[in-house]
Amino acid sequence: MTARIRRTCGLIGGTLILCLAAGWAEDLQVGPARRTTAGKEQAKNAEATGEPAGRGLSAPPAAVNLGPLAPGDLSVKVTPHGNRVLGLTRKLTQEQIAAGVWEYLPDSRRVWRFSLQSPGALGLRVHFAGFEVGGGKVWVYAMDRERNPQAIGPYTGKGPTGTGDFWSGLVAQDSAVIEYQPAPGDQRTDLPFRVAAVSHLSSSPIARGRPGLRPIVRRQSGEGFRPAAQTKDGSFGQALGCELDVNCALKDWQYASLSVGLFLTFEDDYVIACSGTLLNNMQKSFRPYFLTANHCVSTGTAAVNSLVLWNLQTNFCNGDVPDLTSLPQQAVARLLVTRPIDQGDYTLLLLSGSAPQNAVYSGWRTQEPGMGAFVVSIHHPEATWKRLSAGNRVLDQDVQVVDDQGNVMAVAPANRYYEISWSVGVTEPGSSGAPLFDADSYLVGVLSHGNVDCSGQGFDGYGRFSGMITDLRQYLVDDSL
Repeated sequence: MTARIRRTCGLIGGTLILCLAAGWAEDLQVGPARRTTAGKEQAKNAEATGEPAGRGLSAPPAAVNLGPLAPGDLSVKVTPHGNRVLGLTRKLTQEQIAAGVWEYLPDSRRVWRFSLQSPGALGLRVHFAGFEVGGGKVWVYAMDRERNPQAIGPYTGKGPTGTGDFWSGLVAQDSAVIEYQPAPGDQRTDLPFRVAAVSHLSSSPIARGRPGLRPIVRRQSGEGFRPAAQTKDGSFGQALGCELDVNCALKDWQYASLSVGLFLTFEDDYVIACSGTLLNNMQKSFRPYFLTANHCVSTGTAAVNSLVLWNLQTNFCNGDVPDLTSLPQQAVARLLVTRPIDQGDYTLLLLSGSAPQNAVYSGWRTQEPGMGAFVVSIHHPEATWKRLSAGNRVLDQDVQVVDDQGNVMAVAPANRYYEISWSVGVTEPGSSGAPLFDADSYLVGVLSHGNVDCSGQGFDGYGRFSGMITDLRQYLVDDSL
């Protein structure tokens, strides 16, 4: 057991100031940590597998243009689980894939190449099925090397999931080349995989003005909340003008922000985005545990098809936002624990490989912040760069979580959630799964639901970490897989 210091914090001119100690209590907790050297997986990833051999060919690969999305393609604005639609899965036919051709490299090796174009996309991911390439290699990369030097892969064997069915990493462009290089001596002319679909991440604003990604709420009395206001331009969507750039806050929060990632996943045929947190454990093993919301991801299949984008934040207060091509990506290895809204709305994932070297593994504690306590959330509103919201814990109450049509999805019991009122910033679609930090920068909750606009009216519900620890103890205390 360790001592907990409760603090009272305030604002001066919109800037977070230092906190004053107000009390303490016993607590089970783990502090934040950061790697000082790269892990084995990270070093391995950095070493090599080189560039796709066919990228040096002067002739462009055979291409299939899927055409822009039709206006009706994104007519569904909010999914059945209350998640905002960020993009769409586009199915491919074998006839389209047949446009790919075999080509010879200068050293007489063969490669098969094929280019997909989905005009208007901010980024593309490719769905492979029946994948069994043995010692061969498959790459996915941007057509325009000058604008985007990314090369995702190589994928070998049965792919990263070991099942032959997986989604590639994100190519931040509206076209992508798929290249297959057979293993030495393999003279096959058929493909040992299928390209089943491509996910089109939309760069245009989608369904503004109503909450998504986090289900909206109403009190048991049935009192409603006003919809969100119009928003300004952002990376994928847009964010409200009252949001605070995380790099305009104190350095303690800037450090904590390095544990937060943008989480991209699927719900049915739609691409959705949430936020989540890289967690430390008591063994300090730097195993990449990632905590987000159950209504973002709740099945093993959805989990392994998900992707975390790191470092989507400004380089200084209100500074430049990094290009998507520069963001480290990390796939999900598997789902460990998940619980629905009536049990706290949380999911713990294990990511593949190692997090980026600059990532922070967030500290956490089970001691609950007191009523009125100062709290902070760091999140990706509308899938844009990181923002910080600051406020206080307010009165607990049972809450009906409803979808955009007012249908009750679940009741969030008061003893499973903190209700938070904001004085700086708010949360928005894309913020779901974000951490709630106490005044000492320890994670104490996970964003589930809410409906707050820049007027400050309404509240957000965060699942209590204290109610999750029994489920998560095997991983976060014992580090036992």
